[in-house]
Amino acid sequence: MYLILFRKIGKATEILTLVYYCITIFIFLLFDNIVKWGLPPTFTFPLYTLLEYSFFTTLIFQQLKFKRLKLVVILLSICFLIFQVFNYFFGSRNNLDSIPIGFETILIFIFIFFFLYEQLRDVKDVPIYENYFFWIVIGLFIYLGGSFFIYLLADSITTKEIAKYWFFTYIVEIIKNLLLVASIFIYSRNPNKSSQTPQNLPNLDFML
Repeated sequence: MYLILFRKIGKATEILTLVYYCITIFIFLLFDNIVKWGLPPTFTFPLYTLLEYSFFTTLIFQQLKFKRLKLVVILLSICFLIFQVFNYFFGSRNNLDSIPIGFETILIFIFIFFFLYEQLRDVKDVPIYENYFFWIVIGLFIYLGGSFFIYLLADSITTKEIAKYWFFTYIVEIIKNLLLVASIFIYSRNPNKSSQTPQNLPNLDFML
């Protein structure tokens, strides 16, 4: 499905990161389920979290226009990378990296707020729901928010207890994937309209 849509949208830089994310995560999970990589979960889980964070942050960063907000994203991402390295070498050796996932979720929520803040300040001729990226951030918000507490508590409760609620992470991931597909359809239908910005409007933003 993603590859068919990819052929339709061509090489638009605004959507390539999303396509690469879908392909990379699919390959990662495919090989993880088949051969388990021959690596312990204490390595593969942090690697997955880092990949996911990198793609989500890149997606939002490409949409931001205010330079100060972009700088904040860069600085927080450096902090996250340092934290990931420190936690891997000196943190507790739990199967699931609950703390980094919680840190990732909070940061992505902040970046989503940055995007929505810019959208509120930027007057456009089209409603926000016709912007393909709006559905991407909604998908990320549902996915990360819906699984936040489950991942956060995964290492502090028993396996039987977590199994009762783990299915919910599949539900929010399916919703996220459906919204990502919908966003690509919206973009492929009219890429210029999705990112249309009105011309000849005064720039009143002091964050540039």
